[in-house]
This record gives sequence, structure tokens and C-alpha cells, in this order.
Amino acid sequence: MKPYSAYKDSGLPWVGDIPKHWESRKAKWIFKDISQKGFSDERLLSATQSGGVMPRDMLEDRVVMPTGELTGFKLVEAGDFVISLRSFQGGIEYSEYRGLVSPAYTVLREITPIHKNYYKYLLKSFNFIDELNTAITGIREGKNINYDDFCNLHVLIPPLDEQEAIAKFLDAKLADIDRYIAEKERLIELLQEQKTALINQAVTRGLNPLARMKSSGIEWLCEIPEHWEVSKLSKITEGIGDGLHGTPNYVDKSDYFFINGNNLINGTIELGETAKCVSESEYKKHYLPLNDKTILLSINGTVGNIAFFRGEKVVLGKSAAYITCKDDLMKYFLSYFFQSFAMSLNFHLQVTGTTIYNFSLKSLRNTPILLPPDEERVAITQFLDEKCKEVDKSIQYQKDTVAFVQEYRTALIAEAVTGKMDVRTVHE
Repeated sequence: MKPYSAYKDSGLPWVGDIPKHWESRKAKWIFKDISQKGFSDERLLSATQSGGVMPRDMLEDRVVMPTGELTGFKLVEAGDFVISLRSFQGGIEYSEYRGLVSPAYTVLREITPIHKNYYKYLLKSFNFIDELNTAITGIREGKNINYDDFCNLHVLIPPLDEQEAIAKFLDAKLADIDRYIAEKERLIELLQEQKTALINQAVTRGLNPLARMKSSGIEWLCEIPEHWEVSKLSKITEGIGDGLHGTPNYVDKSDYFFINGNNLINGTIELGETAKCVSESEYKKHYLPLNDKTILLSINGTVGNIAFFRGEKVVLGKSAAYITCKDDLMKYFLSYFFQSFAMSLNFHLQVTGTTIYNFSLKSLRNTPILLPPDEERVAITQFLDEKCKEVDKSIQYQKDTVAFVQEYRTALIAEAVTGKMDVRTVHE
């Protein structure tokens, strides 16, 4: 896409040069603060970073519904913009719906003719989000960006017909990009399903398709090879338990961490933003005798995620169970067994709770485990190591592709809304 023929300095560090005939003005010349209350019969809306302002009953995630009078909530008309508590993270949201938002939010309405879809993109572009972060202080502790903060920020004003052209260009391009991303994400799901099916076949039926079969006597296992044994997890391991049923004392920074089941991701303990730091004394107070034959399993919330313990200095929470095996052979076989479809079905049958699932330690200890002969377990583990590595490589390639395309999508929006490319003739 070609640039415009002539540019000028916008005077805005987050924008740089803009087409010579464009303008920039303070936001107060384009948007006003609207605070209409007393419409308690309207439906409730939520400001989301991924879908804009949406009716709460359309959201997949559970949303806490307010109790009591709604007369203090603010009315949003279709076409309004909303500054939410998280706008410093994801920009300012556009609403295609009429309804009510929290009184903590700021509702913006245009006071001059604009093409709203252009500003929908501009106010969500990474350039503008960076400007919100650098120009406004004190918002990261939960303080909302109010109208007084926003109104003195400069925004771009292309001619109205160019606003429309840019919006149409982005609508079409992003629709194509989003379809491509959806196809890749579906492919990732299919590869993950293929991996689960591969694991399930190997750990529940073995590698010999001609092996004689027998009933396992277990609802979620069905038939198994005739020469395999069935035992309980507690009988083939050295120790099973969970972590702290409470909250430790946190510190700002240390080499010791408190983790829960949500930190167990793809075989690894993730010590990122969700792992909180604890002091050395707190770590020693809640120390568990984990070793290199220990598997960690999430048993609360998301049930079934696993990770190998590799000497991390961690205090476990109650949603992370530990299973200490007798040898490496059992550790690696169990790690695959817990990833099988059969085990997922067992989790589903045994969990309690309706919104937050819980798989009890009693159920874990009593979990039936299949035991092929040692040499067969070695063969199964080696087979799955090789095959899963191939599938994981394909999955990672697709994830990298999605990440690259998402970066391109973000950059395309930024380039278009700040005039770095001329899209006026695209639809002619």
C-alpha cells in the first residue's frame, strides 16, 4: 500500500508524521462526557477488551450481576464509546448496543460529525493505548480514566470521507485476517485432539493392534490388553498429597514462589505473573518433600493439567496435588496416562462442584492405573515421546503463525489509522 504524497509533523510522539491535509485536535472538541441516569429498565452491558461493549448475558465468562437499584448506572446509546477501568490496557471501547454500564465508567458521545468505525479502530490502536499509558498517571491501581484525563489528549481528524475509507478498508482486511486466524486456531485444536487420541490409544490399548483384549471392569477404560494389570494410584506411588489450604504471606520479590493448579502448563511449572513470591522462611514453613520423580496435577478449577517438578522452590496451593513416583519409568508413563481421553473422562465423572470443579485427593488415590509390563511401558513411553514431539512441533508452528498474523493485524490498524498508508482508492 502506497503512502500519501505529502506529510507533516503531527506534533504527537505517538503518531509521528500525518498526511498534510489531516488535523489533530484535543479530544474535547470531538467527544463530550454523557451521564444519563435513571434508566433502570435497560439491559446491563459490560466493556470487554475483545468484543467492545456487550450485553452481559452474551458473555461466556461469568459476570457478577449488581444487586439493588440500577438508577445510578449510566445509559449507553448504540454508537457511544466507553472508557472502562481497563482502558489503559486495551483502549476505549465502542458500543453497538443500548444499555447500562457501571457509574464508574465514562460514556463518550461525538459532538461533531465523525465516522464512528474509524474512531473505533483509532481508540483501540496500540499507538493510542501507549499514549494513554504515558500521558495519564495513577491509573494502574484501579483508578478509572475519567473525562478530564481524556479530554486534553490529542486525536487525529482525517477528512470524513477518508475516515470512512479507512474504516471500510480495515473492516474488509481484518475480516480476512480473522478468518485465517480462526482456521489456524481450529487446526491447532485438531492437532491437540490428534495428540490426545494418540496418547489414549497407546496407554489404554498398547502398541500391538493384534493383542488379545479383556474387560477392565472400569466404566471409563472399557477393554484393555489381556496381559495388563490394573492397580490403584496409591499402591504404585510413594506419596500423594496437595498443598497449603490457606494463603501464605507474600513478598514483593524473592526466589521462592506460591503456585496453584493454574501454574501447571504443558508439563512445566510457569512462574510468571500468576505465581506470587514468598519469603524463604515461608517456603521452609510449608516445605513439601518433592523430588525429580514428582508429578504435579491440578485438581481444582481446571482439573487435569500436569507438570514435572524440576527442583523449583515452590509452595503448593491446595489446587496443586503432588504425586511422587517410585521411578522415572512410572513417572513418564503416568504423565501420559493423565493426558489420555480416558483419564479426562474419569476426571469428568469424579469431580464435584458446578462452577468450580474439584477432584478430591481420595478420588486421586483411588484412581485405577493400567500397568503394562516394564518393557512395554518403556516402548509406549518412547513411542509417545517421538510422536508427541512431532505433533507438538506442528502445533507450535501454527501458534507461531497465529502470533505473527496477530502482530501484522495490530500493525495494519496502526498504519491505517495514522495515515501511513493511503487506502482511499482500495474500494474504487
